Amino acid sequence: MRTIVGCIATAGVLLITSRAIFGGDGATWKSERDAGLRALEQGRFSDSEKYNRKALEHLQGTSSDSSEAAICWHNLGVTYVAEGRYSEAADSYRQALQIWEKVSGYEASVAVAQGNLGSALHLVGRFAEAEAINLRSLATIEKLLGPEHPDTATVLNNLGDNYTSQGRYADAEANFRRAAAIREKMLGKNHPDTVITWASLSVVYRRQGKYANAIELLQRALAVAEPLNAAHPRVAVILNNLATTYLEQGNLKEASKLMNRAISIWEQTVGPDHPSLALGYTNLAAIYFARHKYKESVEYNKRALAISESRLPSSHPQIIGGLNNLGAALFAMHQYEEAETLFERAVALSEKSREPNYAFEADALRNLADLYRFRQRDSRASEYYQRTIELREQTLGANSPQLAADLEAYALVLRRMQDFAGAEKASVRALGIQVRNTLHP
Repeated sequence: MRTIVGCIATAGVLLITSRAIFGGDGATWKSERDAGLRALEQGRFSDSEKYNRKALEHLQGTSSDSSEAAICWHNLGVTYVAEGRYSEAADSYRQALQIWEKVSGYEASVAVAQGNLGSALHLVGRFAEAEAINLRSLATIEKLLGPEHPDTATVLNNLGDNYTSQGRYADAEANFRRAAAIREKMLGKNHPDTVITWASLSVVYRRQGKYANAIELLQRALAVAEPLNAAHPRVAVILNNLATTYLEQGNLKEASKLMNRAISIWEQTVGPDHPSLALGYTNLAAIYFARHKYKESVEYNKRALAISESRLPSSHPQIIGGLNNLGAALFAMHQYEEAETLFERAVALSEKSREPNYAFEADALRNLADLYRFRQRDSRASEYYQRTIELREQTLGANSPQLAADLEAYALVLRRMQDFAGAEKASVRALGIQVRNTLHP
């Protein structure tokens, strides 16, 4: 059984604060807006929401459709993202866009809001729509601000996160590398935004099996982020991503220590029902699974799934992964009927979604194939192994170690079905991948 571990999407947001661009001299609304921004930076998200709403109240009436109101709607969306309220964030960004798109002279504002709307849509799993909006935002920001502006890097980073979620790792890496180059040059290597891009790029490396590269980036990011604020959610993101990398390497002691630190930060900063905390529980459950502590794995998977199902769309990758992981833990506890039901739900949700959840779907397909093989339903097992292999090759390439493991499992079921030629072909392919990876690690 394979559990799915998750790394946090490090989507950045662009705050609109500049009077020089957006005008507005009302002292009261501006003071509330500025207080909201300070609260957001300090991680006091409920206070940030309160201040932004107060600012909007001051602008009710003649100023409710003004650029000042748009700023507040936009920054309220930023706060909602921080709180894990992604659908509400998207609605707030749309409110801002409805105002700015009606008048000329606010092209930069529109581009910023579009980029943040794309980020929110990515976080609810609407990858294709998010990509299209982010590409429009990128084109405008590059035109208005230049190809090396920090805001350009933010949109590139968000596009990279989107491509990572779709399994488009080459595209993701290209965007992250460009974002990192801009941020290192314009902001410096000790800036929090630079750290976020390193954490984002590490996810691509982990999923490609380049663990040394991922760990090097994450350790560098942690060395910068911890002295700035050791209890900030961005530190939890880095700890989480480092823990999942150690988990895949089999370093369970270090993975457990880091994941518990990440969870502790999230519990203190974002609250008990945030999607990031749910993903932390999912990853801790995966560590317990690897340690053969299946009862604890079931417990944390259920806690994670309860949060995710209450806060995210039903076909979100985080829910698909949660169903898969809970099924794997129940399978290990010999609760096969329940496990099969969960695996089938995970695959059905992924297939129903119009979005590409390839990495999650491949692992759910593989687990369902293993279950069918275990229960000697070989024809079904063969079908699901083939689907797994096709998806794995599509997302990870022809030399992925995971693909080799899938081919070996497929060969086992083919031999039991007395398809010896097919089994030999699959085994030879798997061996070829292993040899190539040994010669060219």
